[in-house]
Amino acid sequence: MECVFSSYAVCKFQSGLRTVQKSINSHDAGLARFKGIRFLIVDELKKDQTLNSGFLKRVAGGRSSVDGRNMYSSKIFKFSWQAGIVLIMNEGDFPKFDSSDEAFMKRMVVCPFRSKFVDAGNDSSYTFVQDLNICEKFNSWRSSVLDLFWEYKYKDVTVPPEMLSWRETICIGNNLVEEWLNNSMTVTRDDNDRMTLHELSQKMFGYTLVGECFEKKLSHALRIGLKRKIYHFKDKLQKRVEGVMTGIRNVILGIRDSEEGLQDLHV
Repeated sequence: MECVFSSYAVCKFQSGLRTVQKSINSHDAGLARFKGIRFLIVDELKKDQTLNSGFLKRVAGGRSSVDGRNMYSSKIFKFSWQAGIVLIMNEGDFPKFDSSDEAFMKRMVVCPFRSKFVDAGNDSSYTFVQDLNICEKFNSWRSSVLDLFWEYKYKDVTVPPEMLSWRETICIGNNLVEEWLNNSMTVTRDDNDRMTLHELSQKMFGYTLVGECFEKKLSHALRIGLKRKIYHFKDKLQKRVEGVMTGIRNVILGIRDSEEGLQDLHV
């Protein structure tokens, strides 16, 4: 792709796509070089890293501007983000992300690399003889690749069912909310053990007051678990309090604090 896009492409960029703690004196000078860039390839990501879904969601949502402070300077830069982003990693090395974030998930397309290139050909599917001099052909392929981009610019592209299945598989293993629930809560399947969504949100995020957006995220994760019959979630539970029937909203049945204790998840 570097041959096709030339200076309009940047490869092996990672800074800004991973979630990291930033100090008050930190800068964003590394983003300034992406002004005018059209294609960004992020390679060699690892499963112990966490994607900065907020940044990716913002720049992949259409017209978006990026601003920051230059290094050793108080000068602020600002430009319109124009680059499409491709993340490449080995199978089993997909970095962590919050799969309960629906806006982020709508922007993600997962494409498995099935082709294998070996010394000698065989009858296995997607297996081909490797060409040790393939790099010499890249320049002659540039116009054909650009023709494909131009052709599909005006076509609706349908995502194949198998690609949707791959994305679902990756999402199951990358639900940070459900991961916290599995580590910090015990599923008893006893309806006498119960917690409200708000109580669980307070424990999860470590806040006395939890915003509505956090509770929606947690509710979505619980409903995903409910589909796999892990949690029993009720929108409204009728309970008798001092002889009077009272309705309690958003109750999870069959769950209690883990004996191992709770760990706050800050997002």
